[in-house]
Amino acid sequence: MAATLVYLVLILPESRQPTLDDRVPSENRIQFKVSPILVLRRYLHRFASALLIPITIFAPRPIPGQPHRKNYSLTLVGAAMFVYVVTGVRSLSFRMFLPFLKHPL
Repeated sequence: MAATLVYLVLILPESRQPTLDDRVPSENRIQFKVSPILVLRRYLHRFASALLIPITIFAPRPIPGQPHRKNYSLTLVGAAMFVYVVTGVRSLSFRMFLPFLKHPL
């Protein structure tokens, strides 16, 4: 816990690159009001892309030297893992309520 706190306080801020907003004082910037709908849309877009970008690792990859062929091995592994997780969670929830189903009221 302490090591994580030291990392967050000392090392992590060092890796952040200063942006133009950090260098320009706030009183010299022109402030515009942005529509709340546009802000909400931007946040939803960022949230959806943050969820979907890691899934693209399972997309079929082109085979080097053969431009029209694709490698589906990781796609199939991802699909199998998805089916395994979905069926495992479903059977787990069924087993959790199974003792209640055996005894009639």
